Amino acid sequence: METHAQLEEAFSELAEIVGFTGQLSAKLHGLVDEGEILGALTKHFARSKKYTATVLLLTEDRSSLRIARTSLARRDLRAGEQAAGVRADGYEISLTKSHIYRRVVEEETTVVVSVDQIMAELLPGPVAKLLTKVLGYENRQSVLTPLRRRGELIGVLATSAPRLPEYFVPTVENLAHHVSTALDLADQYADARQATEELRASEAQYRALFEQAAESIVLADADSGAIVEFNDRAHENLGYTREELARLNVLDCLDADSVNTVLNEGADTLETRCRVKGGDWVDVLVSSRQISIGGRAFVQMTWRDITARKEAREALRQSEARYRSLITNIPDVVWT
Repeated sequence: METHAQLEEAFSELAEIVGFTGQLSAKLHGLVDEGEILGALTKHFARSKKYTATVLLLTEDRSSLRIARTSLARRDLRAGEQAAGVRADGYEISLTKSHIYRRVVEEETTVVVSVDQIMAELLPGPVAKLLTKVLGYENRQSVLTPLRRRGELIGVLATSAPRLPEYFVPTVENLAHHVSTALDLADQYADARQATEELRASEAQYRALFEQAAESIVLADADSGAIVEFNDRAHENLGYTREELARLNVLDCLDADSVNTVLNEGADTLETRCRVKGGDWVDVLVSSRQISIGGRAFVQMTWRDITARKEAREALRQSEARYRSLITNIPDVVWT
């Protein structure tokens, strides 16, 4: 039966662990980059004199775990590297050689094991003992728990402490869940940022085509006929400034008989008349189509001034008529 002092010690230790991991979870909130997330985790553990943390990520072929981040101080890392004869940065643990880590990955389960056992699997006996002694890990326990990203296991969070009370394990598992959630949110942010950049690029491309088009392009509200957007060619061809055209309605520009056809019937192409600034009318060929933006109905119109073409066509018609009249009225010639 536990004494009052033991219960107080256990409660104090529980509060310490929960507070420590809770502070870290708060730091992870809002981070949007994998490097920032893993860096915040290991830096937080580095400030602790009791706990350590190392993040190991699966290699692309999922055959090994690579050390991505660790909370060990540089001094300890250098000492460990000299003792083991290997570099810690990027060090890979083959899952075919480590039964302990393979179990975590294959079963996707948390494993509690002594640091001695881990070292014995990875290094020759004398080297493992020397490294454990150099790092001061002779009596430390380690919790190896899966890290996930978008529901898929991506690595292992390895934490260690001098001793492991029973409530330490679920606390570490909860921390791993917070890290996984932070990585998921970072991915969502990256996806949203990429989608935004692609949308901006698409909008920029559309805007360039919109502004550089040879024809006048006008976007109008399908219900009211109010002009909501147009390219420079539209207001220039009509003789208005951009500010003046923005205040007008399609009814102010197109022949009244054709407005209903354009707005309500969505005619593909029709010839009509357009009024320019000053009141003169010009002949135009209008192409239109109805579109929906944000649940609102609009009509996109493209029109081209065909006045010169119609005048040329009329002049040709009159010329042909005069020619036919001339031929018709020439007296018959009688040859003898």
